[in-house]
Amino acid sequence: MRLSQKILLVAAFPVVFELTIFGVLWSMVERLDQARQAEAHGRAMAASINRIGTLHMERVTVLILRPFNRGQSDMLRNQARERVRDINEEVKNMERLTVGYPNEYQLCKRLNAAFEKLGAMFTTSSDTTTTRDEASRALTLMGVKEGMEEVNSIIKVLSQQSVGDLQGKQDLLLKYDNELKYALALAASLSVALALGMAAYLNRSTARRFERLTENTARLAANQSPAAPITGTDEIADIDRLCQSLYQSLVELRARERAVLDNAIDVICGIDREMRFIEVNEAACRLWGYEKDELLGMRAVEVLEEGQAETFLKAFESVQPGYKARVVELSVRTFEGKVVETEWCITCTCEDSSYYLVIHDISQRKQMERMKQEFAAMVSHDLRTPLNSVLLTLELLQQEGAAVLSGDSLTDLQAAAGNVNRLLSLVNNLLDLESMADGQMRLFKEKCRLEDLVDGAVNSVEAIGRQRAITIDRRVEPVEYIECDQERVIQVLVNLLGNALKFSPQNSRVLLRGRKQGGFYRIEVRDRGRGIPEDKIAYVFDRFYQVKGKDDRGLKGTGLGLSICKSIVELHGGKIGVFAGEDGGCVFWFTLPLMKEEA
Repeated sequence: MRLSQKILLVAAFPVVFELTIFGVLWSMVERLDQARQAEAHGRAMAASINRIGTLHMERVTVLILRPFNRGQSDMLRNQARERVRDINEEVKNMERLTVGYPNEYQLCKRLNAAFEKLGAMFTTSSDTTTTRDEASRALTLMGVKEGMEEVNSIIKVLSQQSVGDLQGKQDLLLKYDNELKYALALAASLSVALALGMAAYLNRSTARRFERLTENTARLAANQSPAAPITGTDEIADIDRLCQSLYQSLVELRARERAVLDNAIDVICGIDREMRFIEVNEAACRLWGYEKDELLGMRAVEVLEEGQAETFLKAFESVQPGYKARVVELSVRTFEGKVVETEWCITCTCEDSSYYLVIHDISQRKQMERMKQEFAAMVSHDLRTPLNSVLLTLELLQQEGAAVLSGDSLTDLQAAAGNVNRLLSLVNNLLDLESMADGQMRLFKEKCRLEDLVDGAVNSVEAIGRQRAITIDRRVEPVEYIECDQERVIQVLVNLLGNALKFSPQNSRVLLRGRKQGGFYRIEVRDRGRGIPEDKIAYVFDRFYQVKGKDDRGLKGTGLGLSICKSIVELHGGKIGVFAGEDGGCVFWFTLPLMKEEA
């Protein structure tokens, strides 16, 4: 049975029982009330009949004594009249008492008529004074006698019907009263018994089951297997089945989590407020050489290299519950004594203020960074310096040997100088990229005039434009100053203008446009070249990426220029992008923040 059905049953059963008891008691009260009314009616009728009989006897006595007491005739007549008046009033009272009792009411009517007839006879007999009327008076007295017998007969019948067995009615009334008392006592006893029974039923079918459900829920919260399932089809059994299912799901989830943690490459562990390991995965044992039992309970600083404790504690103190993870690099000494460079990602929970860490081995990355630094240093000192010397020598040979060397030799010298110049440009670009990636590039910002930036960039590429008969159309909205690194911004403009001139057809036009855009200044370089396919626009700023075309005409490049431009613009706090032009070609754009007074 469902819990809602049980509740309905518990609520409805006492109501039905109480209504039944109420109906029985109401019936008994009605019966008792009827008996009480019958007893009261009998008492009233008995009193009225006794009074009428008494008055009747008094009137008869007065009328009988009147002929023998001539001196008191008037007084006796008056007494007789008073008794008649009293009898009439009592008869009327009896008629009111018999309303609702048809038989008794008719008897009252007959009694009233008999009294009126009898009164007329008494009047006639008392008024007959002549001697010759003695016979008539005797006849009248005989009629009075018959009338009195009729009155007595009616009173007798009326007494039998209305009064009846008054003692029997009183006994019946007492009986009904005792039955009502017994019924009330029985109803109270049954109500108590019903309440106790329903309480026992609820305790057995609901309260104990709720206690069992609470116990299973507590065991589930404590990561313990719940007790045996609760049987039944009600909501409590449904909730318990959900708890059982939830526990099984949690067991499976923990098994999967443990499998993921134990097979993870990185060390994943938990640390309490005392900086002791409370949970570690298999990677910690595998990478650091400790047993799990050794790590559990060990202070985290004990696995760190000497001198790392202060950095470790500062990092943990800066972590706030619920906020972004803190990343710090620390050196770990393994069980064999080997030092491993690691990166600790630290988070703190809001519930129990425990720390959870993901520790990544960055030894190889650090080794690669050192190799990159060594390579950059090697390129800077062992390549760039000799290349500058070679380029200077080739330029001197061109100047000094112009009159001596043949045309082919001069062409070879120019080709060699161009190759060395491109190699030197590649080396410089590589060094710039590395310095940007390592965060070592510094910008020397100053207040620069926009016209100076544009003039410097246009002058640098103007010779290329003349060779190919390409015009640079400048449409730059004037602005007083821009705070930027002048050399780096000119480098960006030169790169974009150079690419536009390189890929635009001869006798065409390159548009250089600049305008304010909110708190930034936007510069666009539009060419009339072959454009960039839509599926390759997202990659043009990647390192060493070049869009190949059928009509490259031997155009060469390193694929680093646009990547360097992107880094320079972003270091200034701006953005860079490209989109296809409406009439062919493409449009490269970038933004630079304006000074506050300009914005």
